[in-house]
Amino acid sequence: MKGYAKPLHEFIEGHKIQFVIPVYQRNYDWLIDNCDQLFSDLVKLSRSNRCSHFFGSIVTSSADSSYNRLVIDGQQRLTTISLLLLAGIKAVKDGAIEISEESKIDEAYEVFLKAKFCNSERKIKLVPIENDRIAYDKIFNEEDSFDEDSKVTRNYRHFYDLLTRKPQALSFDQLLDAIERLQIISIELDSDDDAQLIFESLNSTGLALTEADKIRNYLLMSLTPEEQHMCFKNYWQKIEQATENQPTKFLRDYLTIQQQLQRPVRQSNIYYEWKKYMDGHERKEELVKMLDYAHYYQQVTEAKLSTAKLSEKMRHICNIETDVTNVF
Repeated sequence: MKGYAKPLHEFIEGHKIQFVIPVYQRNYDWLIDNCDQLFSDLVKLSRSNRCSHFFGSIVTSSADSSYNRLVIDGQQRLTTISLLLLAGIKAVKDGAIEISEESKIDEAYEVFLKAKFCNSERKIKLVPIENDRIAYDKIFNEEDSFDEDSKVTRNYRHFYDLLTRKPQALSFDQLLDAIERLQIISIELDSDDDAQLIFESLNSTGLALTEADKIRNYLLMSLTPEEQHMCFKNYWQKIEQATENQPTKFLRDYLTIQQQLQRPVRQSNIYYEWKKYMDGHERKEELVKMLDYAHYYQQVTEAKLSTAKLSEKMRHICNIETDVTNVF
């Protein structure tokens, strides 16, 4: 593991490099309050004589080429800065904020947003996970319709509103200058570093991971990028769909069944118990079994059994609003 303090623009600059968010990472999830705090910090930085502002750590490991980097920690900050710059560029094109010369937009694209010589057909520096990538690319490519259900779109629109609000807080020149004064700690993992343990330590504070987030990362992080993508698409994503995107509740019941426990695991201990349970278990085989049980879970929680009479009885149980019967 190697760590360096450096300006964000030095870390991210490069025409061949892409920053890939692995599929085991959660979706982009910054809140409006987080965006407001970042914007306020940049306004204060622009108006001060300080040469830098600490923006946290970003942890990466090598990806499928010598240039690409997997983002183990820091995807929220990288995504947010990209959205802020894209909002600024849109505001300039709409004539809503000031800019000294058009070359400043080129600078933002060249340093922070584009990877024009990368090996991929998609020449964009940031590579979010699939759902976020669809929303992000629509913004990047200035398409007519955006994905309005995405937090990527929501935060982009919020930054646009902040930048274009009167009186104007920042010109585009000031925005770009303030972002270029952000300082990070870049941590590069070696092949023998335990990425899972590092990820757990780094995410022990801040926006809390759910127990399901931790288990997903545990299952996928040790696999190759190709295996991660396959297992995420074929198993984990379907598990989320079958559990109405609340897999933590399902995983508690799943552990109770597999370990034949007398009482369910406490919600706060699910990940700890999961790691004990997985000792000696093959991860891909476990995902196959989990998906089978997720379908059973869906039949129970949505009262969709093999006959109308059974489904009706199950609806009565569901209406009691208790989940202690799920395991049985």
